[in-house]
Amino acid sequence: MKIDGIDIINRIATTYMLSLPDEIVRIGYDAPADTLYAHFEANAEAVDSEITPENDNIILGLNEQGNIVRITILNASTFQ
Repeated sequence: MKIDGIDIINRIATTYMLSLPDEIVRIGYDAPADTLYAHFEANAEAVDSEITPENDNIILGLNEQGNIVRITILNASTFQ
């Protein structure tokens, strides 16, 4: 299955009012797991994670300052 990862991320950010960084430096989709990954900073390490309260399929990776450095979307094809 082919998905439009950028579109999914943009719609999720709008729907759940997430303040995501403007630039995606790496994006990937694992089709067998139906999981979309996006990284907003090169080599940034997430030290914590947060599941969005409105949808437990969206996991935010946070750096030490609490800024979002990556997003993982489970069951990504359901956001098409």
